[in-house]
Amino acid sequence: MATGPSTVVLVSAPEALPGLDEAFRRRKVRLVRIPVLEFAPRPASLLKSALQGFGAFDTLVLTSSEAVATFVRPLAPVVRSQGSRMEVWAGGPSTARELRALGFRRIYRAPGLGSIPLLDALRRARPRSVVYPRSDRAGPNVAHTLRTRGDRVLDLVSYSVRPRTKLTLRERNALSHASAWIVTSPSAISALREALGSSGLRSLSRATRVLVLGERTRRAAWGHGIRGARSIGTVTTEGITYYVARWLAHAADAR
Repeated sequence: MATGPSTVVLVSAPEALPGLDEAFRRRKVRLVRIPVLEFAPRPASLLKSALQGFGAFDTLVLTSSEAVATFVRPLAPVVRSQGSRMEVWAGGPSTARELRALGFRRIYRAPGLGSIPLLDALRRARPRSVVYPRSDRAGPNVAHTLRTRGDRVLDLVSYSVRPRTKLTLRERNALSHASAWIVTSPSAISALREALGSSGLRSLSRATRVLVLGERTRRAAWGHGIRGARSIGTVTTEGITYYVARWLAHAADAR
């Protein structure tokens, strides 16, 4: 069982949610990071060939910061050659931050989390030419929906997601004694299940609060037997910090 209200475990990809450690520290909350995913980029030469074969495009959709690292950074000259009228859409604040670090200034964001708000934001009368670099686990649904609207889409797998199969004793102890877990994605849920086993995941999750980012992750958690998982509803550092600190204070008062 949790030993106190001051330790939260972040189950995620490496380097997810930069700045969360310091934000939690200011609230006197200790954050323990457990990276459960590893990334394998596809060769830049293959991505460049696919992009050149697709031709000119006016919209770039990026739903993860890893897509920025594996697609935009190595192919920046080709991407920039599309001109200043190209719309660049970021699925979250971390992705937008990575794009700004590469010099992109006109970055659009959907007013909500997940693919549905993003797809709603991408609606317009004139068909788009969309480049959508993604992971091998993200699936073709976004590209399929855009194509049914009449958009021309390059659905491009720019990196693979591989789960870690083993956790250290320190990581298992952190999961056992934390007041809450924050799980960032369906892939992170699946990787944690693979590392702990189905029964181990259900057993450990019963002793803590499981918080997730977005409805898709909540559904994935429920599908793996974590029935009490709740979505935080935001992916910003400030929003996550406020939500968790408020919940910890309420839990402390309840005791």
